[in-house]
Amino acid sequence: MSNNIEQPKRRRIQQDKKTKKVKAKKISLISIIRLVSFLVILICIGIIIYRYINLKKADKIIESLNNDIQVNDKNIEVNGATATLIDTDVNSLKQKNSDTVGYIKINGTNINYPVVQSNDNDYYLKHSFTKSYSQSGWIFLDYRNNIDTLDKNNIIYGHNMINGTMFSNLTKMLNKNFFNDDQNLYINLDTQTRSTLWKIFSVYVTNPETYYLSVNFKSDSEYLDFINNIKSKSMYSFNENLNSNDKILTLSTCTNLNTKRLVIHAKLIFEENK
Repeated sequence: MSNNIEQPKRRRIQQDKKTKKVKAKKISLISIIRLVSFLVILICIGIIIYRYINLKKADKIIESLNNDIQVNDKNIEVNGATATLIDTDVNSLKQKNSDTVGYIKINGTNINYPVVQSNDNDYYLKHSFTKSYSQSGWIFLDYRNNIDTLDKNNIIYGHNMINGTMFSNLTKMLNKNFFNDDQNLYINLDTQTRSTLWKIFSVYVTNPETYYLSVNFKSDSEYLDFINNIKSKSMYSFNENLNSNDKILTLSTCTNLNTKRLVIHAKLIFEENK
C-alpha cells in the first residue's frame, strides 16, 4: 500500500526535476543568445566607428591637399566651343607622394584630386595619398598606362564612397539633366608635362568585366571595334565622332552595392605642353 503511494510521489519529483532542468537549459540558451547578440551589436558599432574615423582621416587629407594645391585655369576655344583648361603644380604633389602622375578635375562634381599610379591595381584601393591605410583608397591610374605618352585607353579608378568623396560624384552622370550644362562634358587631366582636356562620349552601368579595361590593341580595326562597342553601351547619345587616332580616358567606379560598375569614357580633344 505504501509503495503504491510513494511511486506517484517519486514520479512527480522526477518530473519536477526534469521540468527544472528544461527551464534551466532554456534560461541558459536565452542568456547565450542575448550575450551573442550583444557582442554582435558591439562589433557592428565598432566597425561603424572605425569606418567613420577612417573616412574623417580621408577627409582631412583631401582638405589639406586642396588647401596646398593651386589650380590655375584659363578659357580656351575647342571646336567652336568654350572650355576651361587647368594648370596645377604636379611637381609639388609629386614631392608629397612620388607616385603622383597628375591631377584630375571633373566639371559639375567635387572630383578634384591628385592621380597616383602604383605597380599594380590593388595598392591604392586601400591606401590614401599619404600611403596610410584607408578604406577610401585613392584615385589612381591603371598600372599599365603611360602618363607621359598616353595610351589609346587611359584608365583611372576610384571608389564610390558613402561620404561623397573619391569617384562618388560620378553618379551624377546617371541623371541626364547633368549634361544640360555643356561644361559638364569636360574633364581636365593635368600632368607634369602637359595640360589635357577630354570630352565625354559614353556613360553606362555594366557588370564587372575587363573588356572596357583593354589598353593594348593589335590593330586600328580592333580599336575601332572597341570604340563602337563602348559608344553603343552609352545611356545617352553624345553625337561625338571618334576615329582610330583618338585617345580615350576611361573612369571606373563601383555602384549598386558593388555589384555593378559605372563607366565614363571621354576622348582627348586638346592638349598643351607646359
